[in-house]
Amino acid sequence: MTVEPASPAASPSDTSTTELIELLEQQRALFEQFHTFSRQQARLVADGQTEPLLAVLALRQKLIDQLSALNNELQPYRTSWEQLYASLNEHDRQRVGELLSDAQSLLQRIVEQDERDRGKLEQWQSKVGHELKRIGDAGNALQAYGNRQVNPQARFTDRQG
Repeated sequence: MTVEPASPAASPSDTSTTELIELLEQQRALFEQFHTFSRQQARLVADGQTEPLLAVLALRQKLIDQLSALNNELQPYRTSWEQLYASLNEHDRQRVGELLSDAQSLLQRIVEQDERDRGKLEQWQSKVGHELKRIGDAGNALQAYGNRQVNPQARFTDRQG
């Protein structure tokens, strides 16, 4: 009886490395989409286009949901990150480093753009608030004049009657 050698299969570390790299590539792709929406959002905020802005914000929320799910998939890798990273070969370590660096860079740009947009939206909100107050004040003034009753009879008459 002869024993056949086992067919070469990917070791668990090869499988987990491949899966980790795939997850990190997905993460980077989602951050790239998010960054694209962030730039669209900036244009819409600058132009004061609220309806399209709301649509972009809805798309961004879907990406946030996808990133959250992906983050859950990455959690097991984070718990043993130092050990996992140390076990990577040089090529995989470089690839993982690039993917993490890209994701971090994109996230930083997204956050910075969101902060600028938030500032513009706060200015816009303040401006609209002042305009509404001014309109309200004008309405109050008109109402104050409108409530005055005009006396159709003259209060004073001349000598001729």
